[in-house]
Amino acid sequence: MEFASGGELTEYISTKGKLCEEEAKIIFKQILSAVKHCHQHSIVHRDLKLENILFATPNSNEIKVD
Repeated sequence: MEFASGGELTEYISTKGKLCEEEAKIIFKQILSAVKHCHQHSIVHRDLKLENILFATPNSNEIKVD
């Protein structure tokens, strides 16, 4: 498992409030890409929720799905 020091998406949204469209688009695209990668390898993430979406580093839009 990789270390993701940026915190959870839940914390980010509760601190910042709602995301602007551009930021949401970047994050959502990465989530879809991660799910697609899992499905291509016959993996189903059965617990996909905000708490399981982590930022790779603080002040970054790069996400990791836990």
